[in-house]
Amino acid sequence: MLGLSTRKYGQAVREFSEAYGLEKSAISEHFIEASREKLKGMMELDKTRLCALLIDATPFEGQQMVAALGMWTSVKRSLGIRQGATENATVIGELLGDLVERGLDLSEPRLYVLRWRQGADRCGEKARR
Repeated sequence: MLGLSTRKYGQAVREFSEAYGLEKSAISEHFIEASREKLKGMMELDKTRLCALLIDATPFEGQQMVAALGMWTSVKRSLGIRQGATENATVIGELLGDLVERGLDLSEPRLYVLRWRQGADRCGEKARR
């Protein structure tokens, strides 16, 4: 791999792409398809052996990012995220509602951790309706 050991990465990449006929559009299409498949896998909710559901928020650029994290026996995975001005019941209720639409049964016995002060009771009731 000419250039890699001498830090001439740009030259090496150009020569590689010319030699193998790679184009930006082909790489972009591959990235888009791979991203689509990854997102599809993330959106499929594996309800079997789900031990716990954690919902928490963190500030980001003046907004609150509310995230749901699913925990299985050996895996943690993001199940959804919502953006809002505050950690309010509407944003959290929408996130829970989306999880219910995707097949999450809130009546199943598992650990539910809702980390915020205001709106926890209201959004929990709203999601169960």
